[in-house]
Amino acid sequence: MANLLTGPIDVLLKDADSFSQKLNSKGLKTTQLRKLHSHVTKLWLQYSTYRIADEEIRKEKLKEILEELKFVKVFLAYQQGRDTKGYDELNPKISQMIDSVNDEITFERFKKYIDALVAYAKYYENK
Repeated sequence: MANLLTGPIDVLLKDADSFSQKLNSKGLKTTQLRKLHSHVTKLWLQYSTYRIADEEIRKEKLKEILEELKFVKVFLAYQQGRDTKGYDELNPKISQMIDSVNDEITFERFKKYIDALVAYAKYYENK
């Protein structure tokens, strides 16, 4: 998973495309993915307000937000526990990706992955 967050953007987008197709075939609805997207976006927006701040402040805020990002795994586990279609595939993959997020670059890449996943899911849901 780490190379998805550090490698070429084309690899990240291709993976999001194929994974969203897989989730669609398992019956996961875009609405369910948007709930995950909303959690991640909220954290991204909190962080982005500090991107122009002093480097020490920015690093401290990033540390807090990355700790909070770990709690998204609780949401994933809850959804899987509810037998939400597709979360048996989504939970392990996204949880592993969250574990690989450790700096600004991997956090931004993770956010882009979630954005792409939702966009492709909507595309395949309507086909």
